[in-house]
Amino acid sequence: MFLELAATQGRLLKIDDNTINKERMNYARFLIDTPLLNELNVVENVWIYGRLYPIRIIEELKLVSLRMLV
Repeated sequence: MFLELAATQGRLLKIDDNTINKERMNYARFLIDTPLLNELNVVENVWIYGRLYPIRIIEELKLVSLRMLV
């Protein structure tokens, strides 16, 4: 299912370990390579066991601190 969801926005690169192991069922995390330049925030409708569910795909923004080596 994640491969199909990622394909709607780009290319699947990695699935979070908690998602693979189904440790959390209220959200899933996966990394995709996307050509979009703006922040990702879309809803895709997905059929799961005969029911249609709206799945929100959002970009997780993290600030990365870099330390300059001198």
